[in-house]
Amino acid sequence: MSKLVLGMMVGAGFLCCPHESKAQGGAPAADGGHVLAKPATAAGSLPPGVKRTIETVAEVKNAIVTVDTAGKSAEGKMSSKDSDVMTMEGISETKFRTVQEKVVQEGSIIFGDKTQPKPLEQPLLKGIPVIVEKKDGRYAATFEKGGPTAEQTTMLGTLATSFAAKDDFALYGDAPRKPGDKWDVDAKLAGSFVGPGDWTGTCKMEFVEVKDVGGVPCAVLKAVFDVKGNLPPRAGMPPTNLTYQGEAITQRSLADLLDIEVKVQARTTMVREQALTMRMRVSGNYTMLRKASQAKP
Repeated sequence: MSKLVLGMMVGAGFLCCPHESKAQGGAPAADGGHVLAKPATAAGSLPPGVKRTIETVAEVKNAIVTVDTAGKSAEGKMSSKDSDVMTMEGISETKFRTVQEKVVQEGSIIFGDKTQPKPLEQPLLKGIPVIVEKKDGRYAATFEKGGPTAEQTTMLGTLATSFAAKDDFALYGDAPRKPGDKWDVDAKLAGSFVGPGDWTGTCKMEFVEVKDVGGVPCAVLKAVFDVKGNLPPRAGMPPTNLTYQGEAITQRSLADLLDIEVKVQARTTMVREQALTMRMRVSGNYTMLRKASQAKP
């Protein structure tokens, strides 16, 4: 199972009056509502010089694997755990630098009495500074220095797609919202919770409550999604179809308009076919936890 990561965390210093709702930066909320996003800014955009470290763990445990090939069928189990650490540094409201600092891939596939390690994906962007920019409503990711290989160019496109799926303004809008509000968003924005893909289906948002998290007032937001799509193409890999049905709970700082924690639980099915010779189906439970820390200059 593939995923790309992005998370946010707020610094200290925002105070909330116990008798007055607050919007961004401590301004009074309009009609009891809270502004959750700003237009134009890039997903994860940071003030110049501000740095974040984002940690993500995505896991599938004891998924059922069925492989059909040459008229025969075999069934086994698969477990997968991917951990990722990225750093981000703000350049402008619509541009930031990001580096994939660490990638850990674990997992195994068991058929009968045989256990095989999960095939690993080469981390083609690890350690390379990448500039992500939102311009005219579109995202682009380029190397800060040097030119990418053909495979790295594909991965840069996937990275840009992943940030587009996490576009805060598309998810939340800038109209004041309050607990109890519900709204629909484009299914492709489910990529914020399950990774990049050409998702179709439904994704519904709900403002659940305002909650104090470490002294910072946060909007607790719930996303319920039912989507299907294809993984971005990779060299040497057959087409992969995926479905996800589940929910995500987000804690979003009302001071800095940043998601400080995202927890995802979903049921997923993956189908991969190679010509007419092989068909593999994997079905199991998917979880993801994304957190981050922030350092201000």
